[in-house]
Amino acid sequence: MILRFLVTCPPYKALYYEPRIAVSNLTVPINYRPPSERGKGIPLTPNVYNADPSIPLYMNWYKVSRETAQFKQCKGAATVHECQCSGISETSPDPHSTDCMRVVETTLFSQYFVPRFFVRTSRNTESSPLQSIYHLRDVNGRKDWCTNATGFELSQCGDSDSIESFGLDPLKHDAILFVGEGLYHFEVSVQDKVSFCELKTHLVIFVLEPPLSTRNESITISVTAISMLLIAFVAYLAYFSCNRASQTEHDFNVGSAGLTSGHG
Repeated sequence: MILRFLVTCPPYKALYYEPRIAVSNLTVPINYRPPSERGKGIPLTPNVYNADPSIPLYMNWYKVSRETAQFKQCKGAATVHECQCSGISETSPDPHSTDCMRVVETTLFSQYFVPRFFVRTSRNTESSPLQSIYHLRDVNGRKDWCTNATGFELSQCGDSDSIESFGLDPLKHDAILFVGEGLYHFEVSVQDKVSFCELKTHLVIFVLEPPLSTRNESITISVTAISMLLIAFVAYLAYFSCNRASQTEHDFNVGSAGLTSGHG
């Protein structure tokens, strides 16, 4: 007789994220896909958000982007009304239903984002704040984020291998720091202290108002400088033209006065 033990989480135990109070939500652009490490305009993830098969994909300019996109609930559908979506799936963070995801929470690039997680601990839906170290992984492979957690070198921002193996402590209010913009879709995992099983949940956040990139900043400075020079040049021409006209009129008046005196 062979005995087998299956170690798993109790069915009533679950990890979940609690959205922040008084924050704005955003409707995800249709057929949106987050940036990749190749650039903002070259999405590579197969996940499509707020899908509509009747219109072109978001930033679908390159062949590599067109070849990687994969519909799920909208697979085989001709219009968005044929997608297998429900009202709940429109806000669900489940990566298996990204086609239906329409509304997501937002945060500003300049803010330290401190997520709050809770653990449901009993069958009667009682829950308590998470007190264990948790780990994050972006399901779309984004690497442009890091944390201010003690022991993490900020010089490693953008190194996904380092951050994914680094734990964040909710008791110390460790924050997520964003290096990029747009949608981040995190898988959150933690080992339960009682059952030693792994609890997982997902978190979706859309980062707004990033600073200008070095390239765009240089272009902005150059355009501003050229515009100011053009304005100064036009002002000089206007002043020179007006001054010349005044001088010509003055010379004409003086000449006319002289002729009048001579005839007298």
